Amino acid sequence: MDFQLSSEHRLFKDTVDRFAKEVAGPLVEPSEEKGLFPRELFRKAAVLGFTGVLYPEKYGGCGPDMIAAALVLEGISRISASFGIAFVVQCSVGSETIYRFGSERLKERFLMPAIKGEKVAAFGLTEPKVGSDAASLICKAVRDNGQYVINGSKMFISNAHMSDFAIVAVRTNKDAPRGEGVTLLVVDREESPYETHPLKKMGLHGVDASEVVFEDCRVPVENRIGKEGRGFEYLLHTLTPSRILIGAVALGVARAAYKAALAYARERIQFRKPISGHQVIRHKLANMWMETELAELAVYRAAWLYNQGKSHAKEASICKLFASEVANRNAGEAVQIHGGYGYIKECPVERYFRDAKSLTIVEGTSEIQRNIISKLIIQ
Repeated sequence: MDFQLSSEHRLFKDTVDRFAKEVAGPLVEPSEEKGLFPRELFRKAAVLGFTGVLYPEKYGGCGPDMIAAALVLEGISRISASFGIAFVVQCSVGSETIYRFGSERLKERFLMPAIKGEKVAAFGLTEPKVGSDAASLICKAVRDNGQYVINGSKMFISNAHMSDFAIVAVRTNKDAPRGEGVTLLVVDREESPYETHPLKKMGLHGVDASEVVFEDCRVPVENRIGKEGRGFEYLLHTLTPSRILIGAVALGVARAAYKAALAYARERIQFRKPISGHQVIRHKLANMWMETELAELAVYRAAWLYNQGKSHAKEASICKLFASEVANRNAGEAVQIHGGYGYIKECPVERYFRDAKSLTIVEGTSEIQRNIISKLIIQ
């Protein structure tokens, strides 16, 4: 067994870390204040190959390599979980179904520009009345003269407000059995306009999450991904690997919270010595470090299984579940160790605390992940 990154991955990680610190880092506070993701960051990341690590060279990528993708997401998320979420959508769920099941025309029009950072992708699945029960979606589309006409709305859609296109799951057969009758369409915002209404969130201020409204939105039939009615099947192939990337985002937050807490504990003097000298703080730091190490093993094992072409559904849910809950525990302890300073916005752990909570919800809640894991171990 080898628990070390390859020499190529170590060099790649160094490049990611420099990019995160020197390029992404200065953009975090302005992004948080404005509530907008700096979309030029995608272009800058694309130059280094970060947005194409899941796709082959044929389409402008440099992969597929899930370990490299996890390194990108972990590194960027140590700087900003908001940026990490934006990258997950752009590099994975917002484009992967096009790569796996879309026509060459769709790949040329949408996938390749997304990899280059020229177009911003969104992924429309969640609906106002349909959360974890994705098989029950309501947003519908009907055929009319070589087009699909979409009516309905989506909710909590990351990147939507700045998006150039969106992959949208719609119901095209209301009488189909549960889990069937769903179709995926690529909606080009310029030719098929849709409305977006950004939501005010507790955390992740550096990326939008919006309600998306479709009113008689007409989309050409050739913008369909794969076959009509097979969309839910396609989604399962996309959501499973994306959970590895959310795990990597959570790992980045967990590590950032731990490092901030360790640094503060070393410098803060109480009762005539650094608080890192007090056993209660040492125990907190030990638990934070231990769980972060275990989360790292879970994330990169799932990524390795993906790269090997091995079954990884259970491991993807495990790493997403465990890493997101570690991120929450670490962020909470980091605030506690900082005391009053951890509760003010000038201190980064306050942001880690708010951002971490979202990671137990996006890409399937912790409860859904436990359902998936239990089903896979019991069957």
